[in-house]
This record gives sequence, structure tokens and C-alpha cells, in this order.
Amino acid sequence: MSGTAVMAVVTVGLVLGAGQAVASGDLLTAGLLAAGALVLGHAAGFGLSVSRHPRRGGPVPYLGVTEQGVPGLAFRYAGAPCYWFLGMLTVGAVAALGIAVVLAVGGGMAGWIVGGLLAAGAVFVGWFIVVALRLMPGRLVLTPDGVYHRALTFEYYVPWFAVYEVVAADTDHPMIVVKAHPSDGTRLHRPAGRLGGAVEAEYLPFLVVRAYWLRGNTVRAYQALDHYFRNPDRRSELSSAQPLGVFGSDSSTSGGR
Repeated sequence: MSGTAVMAVVTVGLVLGAGQAVASGDLLTAGLLAAGALVLGHAAGFGLSVSRHPRRGGPVPYLGVTEQGVPGLAFRYAGAPCYWFLGMLTVGAVAALGIAVVLAVGGGMAGWIVGGLLAAGAVFVGWFIVVALRLMPGRLVLTPDGVYHRALTFEYYVPWFAVYEVVAADTDHPMIVVKAHPSDGTRLHRPAGRLGGAVEAEYLPFLVVRAYWLRGNTVRAYQALDHYFRNPDRRSELSSAQPLGVFGSDSSTSGGR
């Protein structure tokens, strides 16, 4: 049984336990079990969301902009994985704060210490959530001069002249990899510091986008990246709506150009 399935089963058990606790009048236990069910339920939802392989369809590509306002062909993150990820963190932080208050009120010195640690952790997670919300919605933008990736915790731009290969990596979690040499033309912004982008950012100077973030846009994004990497004379059209006629519909996923 997968970890996601285990979390789903445990979530159901916690919900049933919370119902029994309410029936017996033990509201404190019911609250703790309900909080645990919410946290594990969102974790299971996120696990299920990222376990699915890219599908056709999904959000339509559009003419977006980089952090400097440069227009380009843009592919937006899917809403489901973002919701489950941020929801999991939010519910976890709120639950930690609630437990911290309960321990501080009735747990003596030990309760104050453990409650304080939980509260500090909740505040840290809350700050992390705020950073992610400020960067949403995540997106990948192809411009005439380079490729821009706005993730949930960091921003990265790599110029075309530094790119030497575009590949679709078939790993446990498929991803698009834009292989690039270190260059003075790259830009990296990490508002969450080293703690941000622990997955994709670890591949720097490569630009990496996990397929579960783009979902239905993954194939189209890869095809567009590969097309403009191999055809530099066509990159000027990326600042207009022209590419939307090719990569803005499901026909592009069938090999259309």
C-alpha cells in the first residue's frame, strides 16, 4: 500500500474517532482528532495530486510576463496541486497553534515549552505560506531572450544563449529540464532563502519544472521549449500572441507545429 493510501485510511480512522469522541462528550479529543484528520487528509490529497501523470487539456497557455514585465508564451501552474500543498501547510500550522494553546493552558512548564516550540514552528510555516502566496500563480514563460520560471518559493530566469539541451526526464515524478551553463545572464530570486525551492532549485543552473505543477500544460510546455530551442530564428514571435495558435490548443499535444 502506498504512503498516500495509508494516509487516506488513517484520515478516515481519525474522522471516525473524532465522531465517537463528540458522542461521548470529549470535545478536546474530538478537536485533536479532527485536526489530525484535516492535516493527513490534505497530505493525502497532495500525494494523490502529484502522483498523477500529465494529461491532455488543462489551463490554456496565454501571453504572460516575467518578473521584469517582458511578455512571452506562458504556461500556468495547475490549481489542484497548489491548493493541496498550501492547504496542507495551512491546516498543519493552524493545528499546531491550537495544540500549542491547549498545552500552554493546562500542561505546566513542560506544556509551555512544547507549546512554545509548536507555536514557533507554526509561525515559521505561516511565513513560508505568505511567501508562496505572494509568488502565486506559478508559471513558466518563454520569451525571445530566455526562459522564466516562477515557482511557489523562488524565481529563476535563464537566457537562451546559456541553454544547451531541453529534455523530458521520466523519473518517479516526470519533469521538464532545461539544461543550461552558468551564465551572468541568469537571475535567481529566493524570497524564502535557501529553504525555498528545495526540489527544483537543487538542480541549478538547470531550470527544472515538475510535471505535477503544470499537469495538462506539461506536454505543450515541453514541445514549445524544444521547438524554440531548436529554432532560434523563430523566438522573436514569443513576444506576440502568434505561438498561441500552435501551442494554445490540444492539437499541439498530437505533434502539431
